[in-house]
Amino acid sequence: MRTLLVVCLLLAGVIAGRAESEIELLNRANTALNARDWPAAEKLFRQLTAQAPTKWLYLQGLADAVGAQGKYPDAIAGYDKAIPLALATKDEKARWAAGAMLTQEGLFYLRQKKYAEGVAAFTKATQYAQNPATAWFNVCAGAYNAGDVKAALAGCDKAVAADPNKADAWFIKGSLMIADSKAGPNGKMIAPKGTVEALQKYLALAPNGPHVKDVQEMLAILK
Repeated sequence: MRTLLVVCLLLAGVIAGRAESEIELLNRANTALNARDWPAAEKLFRQLTAQAPTKWLYLQGLADAVGAQGKYPDAIAGYDKAIPLALATKDEKARWAAGAMLTQEGLFYLRQKKYAEGVAAFTKATQYAQNPATAWFNVCAGAYNAGDVKAALAGCDKAVAADPNKADAWFIKGSLMIADSKAGPNGKMIAPKGTVEALQKYLALAPNGPHVKDVQEMLAILK
């Protein structure tokens, strides 16, 4: 009986030692991330994912580290592994994390000029995002850069519906609408209904914003 007890205690010590080692490794990995030491963070998170390949937090950390080094396809592949694991937990914070990972995927796609994939990732992120207004603005801006007017307008509308004070969403909305203007009598430009209101809303929300001059020029065209 004494021998069995000794063996159990030794096993408990080994298990405890492994748990402590993993925690220490995670602390060092997070420290490296916060210090923006991406190669060190990547190395440490690779060790962690080797130990626990189904922990989404480790997969996310690894994807963050490799993405920050410009290894966008590897980062996206990492997020694709982490996202379903995070969602499977049914935890609200994990769902928000899934939204953040999809948003990051969208950014990495845009940096590779894969606009359609980026907009698709941003759109999917809206299902899980902690801040719906920001999530829909990403769709709005991503689709705008991709030249997808219909998706951009829909994203802008949903962004300002979630947060009417989203100034840049009003700017993009107004810019897209004025592009659909048509020449009227005496050469006066006639913009779709709501264009002027969208541009004026931007000026009201961001009177010192970076797009003020552009908006003023657009409004002058419509006078």
